[in-house]
Amino acid sequence: MRYFVLAARTIIVFFIAAIPGALPVQYQTLKTTADTLYFLNSDEEWCVYTNESRWRSEMAAGDTVGTIEYAGTRVSRIRVTTPDDPGAGDWMVFDVYSLDRTEKLHLLERTINVLPGHISQLEIWRIDKGKAVRQSGISRDLDTLKPRQEPEDWLPDVPVYTSPDAIPVWPLFRHREKSLTITGKACATVRRPPPTPPAAPTPVTSWSTYVDARFGWSVEYPSTWTTDNSCPVGCPAPGDAVTFSNPDTGNRVIVSSLTDPLAGRNGDDRLADLKRANRNPQISETPIRLGNLKALTVRNAQPDLQMETTYVVTESAHFAISVFSVHWTIEQLTDYPAYRHLLESFRVSK
Repeated sequence: MRYFVLAARTIIVFFIAAIPGALPVQYQTLKTTADTLYFLNSDEEWCVYTNESRWRSEMAAGDTVGTIEYAGTRVSRIRVTTPDDPGAGDWMVFDVYSLDRTEKLHLLERTINVLPGHISQLEIWRIDKGKAVRQSGISRDLDTLKPRQEPEDWLPDVPVYTSPDAIPVWPLFRHREKSLTITGKACATVRRPPPTPPAAPTPVTSWSTYVDARFGWSVEYPSTWTTDNSCPVGCPAPGDAVTFSNPDTGNRVIVSSLTDPLAGRNGDDRLADLKRANRNPQISETPIRLGNLKALTVRNAQPDLQMETTYVVTESAHFAISVFSVHWTIEQLTDYPAYRHLLESFRVSK
């Protein structure tokens, strides 16, 4: 899986609020026409709506949402917005599928916005006979829109639909289900296959040391892992997020640093403030020490997702070391021993 994590200008969690009657800002780019249906996917349930206000009011954090546009009686365009998990909130994918006169998918325009690194990429895909081929890709700075070199390994792994039948709500909106006509809403349940258990840990035989010169911290990480700094020395942002990734498993550990505007306050109060910044349900917290610094490890959870963040504060900055696990507990991660070593080796020199 290819993706980048953690917004450097936030503290670990970018929470998407579902406000009744208001469309979350991530979805405001969805354009509609006079003859439009609306849909969303929440966990295993896919629902189609005739009323836009009702559709908006039933959205929740992490839902995939979209619109279906008609030209007369045929479907001409399908728009889909796929968000990152609400526990991270680091990327958003906007897809616009075009259908020909026989209602076959033939073109996809995909925009991928990634907050860490401030990257926006436009991709054009040609779809023909059940196959999707990328025709072009243009990468730009998300803030300035200036062209930039296309990264090789940061994009979220969102599948490309190659036929309308692959979209779970296709039967509902294609044939205008009777319940959709009567109640304005029709739903279908699509069961997910059971997740594959994580593989057993592979012993780490070699470690490297990463030093963040900007904020003065260091960690030891497996030498086979990759690193990426969202804002190295010289960039104007008030913080950075360094991602340590295992290319074989897709697991990642993120160390974020941020200049602390509340410096000078009691350390325990600052740790408590950082803990409250994560709005996901908390299931545990453990005070620890990393070197000579007091730290707090907090475990949060969403359905099918656990996240663990260790917060550290100094006189002028604060840090967060985070790991995520889908379907399984943090301890069941294949790379859990490597994560623990990285966490326990964290040191601040400034």
